[in-house]
Amino acid sequence: MTVVMPVHNAEPFIADAIASLANVAGIHEVILIDDASSDNSVSVAAITANQWGLRLRSAATTGAGPQGPSASRNLGVKMITTPLIWFFDADDICELQGVDPRISLVGDRGDVIMGMLRYFEHGAVPPKYSKPRNPVAPGLLFMTVETFRATGGFNESLRFGEDLDLVARLERSGSIIYNIEDLIFFLSPTSPLGRTCKPSWAIRGLSQECARSSSAIQSGNERNESAMTAPLSMSVVIPVRDGANYLLEAIDSCISQTMPPLEIIVVDDGSTDHSAELARSRGVTVLSQKASGVSVARNLGSSHANGDLISFLDADDRMTSRRLELHEHALRLDDAAIAVVGSMVLFESRTSETDSTEVFSKPELGSVAGNVTVRRRFYLASGGQTTEPELAGTEYMEWYVRTTRAGFSVAVIDDVTLERRIHDANWTRDITRMHKPYLALARKAIQMQQGPRQT
Repeated sequence: MTVVMPVHNAEPFIADAIASLANVAGIHEVILIDDASSDNSVSVAAITANQWGLRLRSAATTGAGPQGPSASRNLGVKMITTPLIWFFDADDICELQGVDPRISLVGDRGDVIMGMLRYFEHGAVPPKYSKPRNPVAPGLLFMTVETFRATGGFNESLRFGEDLDLVARLERSGSIIYNIEDLIFFLSPTSPLGRTCKPSWAIRGLSQECARSSSAIQSGNERNESAMTAPLSMSVVIPVRDGANYLLEAIDSCISQTMPPLEIIVVDDGSTDHSAELARSRGVTVLSQKASGVSVARNLGSSHANGDLISFLDADDRMTSRRLELHEHALRLDDAAIAVVGSMVLFESRTSETDSTEVFSKPELGSVAGNVTVRRRFYLASGGQTTEPELAGTEYMEWYVRTTRAGFSVAVIDDVTLERRIHDANWTRDITRMHKPYLALARKAIQMQQGPRQT
């Protein structure tokens, strides 16, 4: 196995990265590609590799200034003499010890092996680490040289989002990606090299791949359903805070689906009632956090999800019985879409002395957070829903604007897939409370349209 490591001004981090690789058996050599560094990254790497007994070869990109990580990695692959590649970044630290036999599954169980990561902050005292996550990142990818070259390598026109672009092409070409949930690395999103800390960059970079995908897909009835892939697995994520009155109805609507979900994850967002206990009584996965908001809860649940798709539901609403089946079919049919929404009906429970009835509205477009199903990898790579306090209540709309403005499509189906409950505690019914978040979202949408400021 050969490690390919692109480097640009990584002197503060590269010694730790190289040293961590010394604990991994089976590494033939490290190929370091210097991308116009102006510091001592290469010499520090060479000294560290010598200290730890690692074989290291180095080369440099050509051209005026840095050529970007895509060009660096592609150059490194040209120098490889082993059949297996491991891409690793200069500000990452490997947690593997010895040799993991599952890496040999490349070429057997799958064309690509993908692991997990934990984020950490360089220099933090005491060290702070996140829980394991499964986004798309170059340092998590093991693959054969043959697979990499057949896919065309990294897109050198992309400075950001090149990893997502590559994985999208791998999946579309029929490559099998085998996930190992306890193959864990550390990544540093807070270092100057930590490009994964800005999800909007990845989204903008991926818009090119989205355009290529869209142009290659026939629309409407011309799609060839016989070429559809195997069914996509589905995780359901339900955030809840003090939702004991309605939570079981929400969970039961997921359990009774015509297409059963792979898992149901309830995220208890600092409830003071017995919401968590009720969820556990249904045998679902329950995660708990201090009261941090619905978007933080959705993102936490998504980071623990294992399905190909994530379907969100609010704790006071209900899925219609075929929702997961319909959403899965829509995304399997349209592989250019990154999410799908259906129609919804509003309903209100009215109780009198003699009767209790539910009154339903006519169907309407249900583009709300609790009625959307997303591709898990894309959602995690996009950074999930915003946690900006000024956008509270508009988190899903912000995510929708951010992704669609970047060129991605959201599929819409006419079928009713959500029953949305109307009651006095509905947060978004408070027009006075929502006035500022809507204005903040409008300002942000204008900024997205104008693009980043030039400095």
